[in-house]
Amino acid sequence: MFSIKGMKKRGEDMTGQEAFQELGFSYEELVARFSGNEMLAKRFLKKFVEDKTYGTLCQAIEENDYAGIESFAHTLKGVAANLGLQSIFHYADAVVKAVRQEQYLEIPRLFELLKQSYEQVISILKQLD
Repeated sequence: MFSIKGMKKRGEDMTGQEAFQELGFSYEELVARFSGNEMLAKRFLKKFVEDKTYGTLCQAIEENDYAGIESFAHTLKGVAANLGLQSIFHYADAVVKAVRQEQYLEIPRLFELLKQSYEQVISILKQLD
């Protein structure tokens, strides 16, 4: 089982399972998605940290590029779903729906929720040991 550097529980580094529980995600579901291979799951979580989709979504938000917002939020939603990162999935899905329903005034509020969730998850994943 992998651990999270710097996140302490009972004076010891948190395990990946404890960190996922802290974030409200199912560690067991994540590992099951990778056929029980914890190291492969960890590798994909590290790749998620390096993924450029969120940064490109931020740029599309700044430019009010609704086609880009829909595309990048949809991509982020899919990746988050595959990794069991439910809060990111939920908020990215809400952004996609807002664009598709032309509810453009809702996008900044929804994106702020997505941003908060994303930053919380990334801050934890960057500490993967």
